[in-house]
This record gives sequence, structure tokens and C-alpha cells, in this order.
Amino acid sequence: SSTESAGLLVVLTQVGYMPAIIFSGMIITYISPILYDIYGDGKMKNKIEVHNLSIKISYFILLITIIATMAAYFLHGFVFEMLTNERYHSVSYLLPGVVLSAGLFSIGQMLFTKLNTELRINEIVKPKIITALAGVFLNMIGAYFWGIEGVVFALIAFSVFYFIWMMHLSKYDKSVN
Repeated sequence: SSTESAGLLVVLTQVGYMPAIIFSGMIITYISPILYDIYGDGKMKNKIEVHNLSIKISYFILLITIIATMAAYFLHGFVFEMLTNERYHSVSYLLPGVVLSAGLFSIGQMLFTKLNTELRINEIVKPKIITALAGVFLNMIGAYFWGIEGVVFALIAFSVFYFIWMMHLSKYDKSVN
């Protein structure tokens, strides 16, 4: 809606979204070759090991997400006071939502990696495209009608949508269950 709100959003994502994405990205980058190695030739035992390890890592990221979101809820003012200029403090209350959205998206990415490891490419193309388009649409609507709060809500809605879809595809893996 304005250059000021764009600046506020950039600072908000730099403080809340990017650290979570970088942290989870390091985990996923580290674990991906291990998952591919375990999966190997795709025998049932290997599929189950990949499934179980991926779900455990997803639960770990969920736990970290819950802790980080709660910390952001209680410490958002302090975090912004320590890391940002005074003019950005007005959006610190949105920090928990941004952290939550990053965490849920990260879990979706972990589950996407699991599905990719299992060579279930045809199943993951549609969700990636649809959720990306939904994210763009939600961001535009959120920004237009509600400004920065609408964009944060759109981030959360997109991340929940992506997380649920990836969870659904991971949970109902017929070759594992």
C-alpha cells in the first residue's frame, strides 16, 4: 500500500521469517542426501525408514516452530528493540505470525523433500504450483484490503495450506502404510 509498509514488511520478514527459513533449510540440506541414501533402491524397509525419519524431523521442526512462535509472542518488543530502528517497532506484534508461517512452510518443505526422495514427482507438482499461486493471490488481497496485517495473515494462510497438503500426501503414502 506504501513504501513505508513495504519497508515494515521487509524488516518483519528479515527478523522473523528468514532466520526460520535459513535454520530449516540447513536441516533439510543436511538431511536430503541421507534420505536419498537410505531410500536407495526403494525396498519397503528403506521406504519405511525414510518415512519415519522424515516425520521425526518434521515433528522436530514443529516443536522448534511452537517454541519460536511463543518466544516471539512474549519477546517481540524486545527483539525489535534490539535488532531494529525505532520506526519499525510498530509492527513487532506481527512477529509471532511471521515466525509461525515460516515454521509451517519449513515443515511442508521437509515433507516435500521426503516425497521427492520417494520419487513421487507427479504427486508434488500440482501442490507446489497451486499453493504458490494461492500465496500470490492471498498476498495481493491481503495487502490491498488490510495492508501489512493482511500480508502476514496471507503468509500464515499460505503456509497452513502448503503444510496440510504436504502432510496429506506424506501421511497417505500407500507404499509405506
